[in-house]
Parts: sequence; C-alpha cells; structure tokens
Amino acid sequence: MLKVTIGFAVSSAIVGGVIGGISAAITGNNFWEGVADGVVWGFISGFALGPLFGIRKAVQVQRIANPPAPRPMVQSLPPIAGPNQHPHLWRVGPYNRIQSPGSGLDAHHVGQARAMEMFIPGYNRLTAPAINVPIRGHRVGDIVSRNTKGFMNARQVIARDIWELRRVYSSRGIPASALRELIRLNKTIYKL
Repeated sequence: MLKVTIGFAVSSAIVGGVIGGISAAITGNNFWEGVADGVVWGFISGFALGPLFGIRKAVQVQRIANPPAPRPMVQSLPPIAGPNQHPHLWRVGPYNRIQSPGSGLDAHHVGQARAMEMFIPGYNRLTAPAINVPIRGHRVGDIVSRNTKGFMNARQVIARDIWELRRVYSSRGIPASALRELIRLNKTIYKL
C-alpha cells in the first residue's frame, strides 16, 4: 500500500507540474519556476489527499503488519554497577585513596575541586574528599554539575554537590550514609 501512496503523490506532482507550467506560460511568469511550484504543491497535495481515498489507513495497516527492523545502537554504554556488583562503589575518602582504575568507577570530588580552590587556601585535589561513582553520571549521560560560578563559600559548593549526587544517582541506589560521610569529611578537613 505504501507504493500506492507514493505513486499517488508522484502522479499528483506530475499533474501539478504540468498545470504550474501552463499557468506560468499564460501569466507570463518564468515557465520553470511555475513547473517547480506545481511539482511541490502537487506532491504535497498528493499526500494530503491520500486519506480521502483511504490510502492513509492502508499505510497504517501495512506498517503494523510489517514493523520496521530495530535500528542498531550508535553507542553502547556499559551497564551501571549496582551496590553489590563492585565493592568500591559509593566508597568515601581522600581522592588518592579511593581511586579504582579500570573498575568502571570514577572518584568524584565533593566539593567540586575548581570551586573549592577559590575558598580553601592550600586546597589539595589529591587529598580532598571524594566518592566513587559510576562513570555514567560522572562523565557520560546526565552528569553532575561542574559549574563554578555563583558561590559565596565552600559550604554552598558542598551543598550543591550533595544535591547533584542525589539528583543523578538516587535511582541507582546512592546511600544517604555516603552523603553524610562526605559532609562530615569536608567539615573535619576544612573546619567548616
């Protein structure tokens, strides 16, 4: 039935082109512009008039009877690690002690390192508080914010980062105890 719809639209385009060309010749306009306008409007009207002849319904039945093949995924992302799949997921501590290279996890600074450097004299990224999180959410997909503007102090940076961790990872099971530990660690290290 799809062939009938296309055939109807093409034949409408041909008829529209002929009518447009004749109309342009009679009115003294450019012949080829008239043909082009006629073809476009004929093609559009062919698809628009299809429902009057029951062609649209036939096309819908055809699509249901023969669904298109699924498209292959352009990019295949690794599955999200669950709390029981990796022993270091949601682990909190100094950045240099919790890193797990090759594990599918990233150590994420809380508060965000560039923002904290503005408020904490002698801030050291290697020993700053961090949490191991899945790569998806840290570097891929809906990621935690890395904005460094609009903060008045380090507490605001930490609060934003805790909020972002909840927003991105709550459906993946980030424990509240890990978030409390991040807050406690920041308060202890930076005397906030």
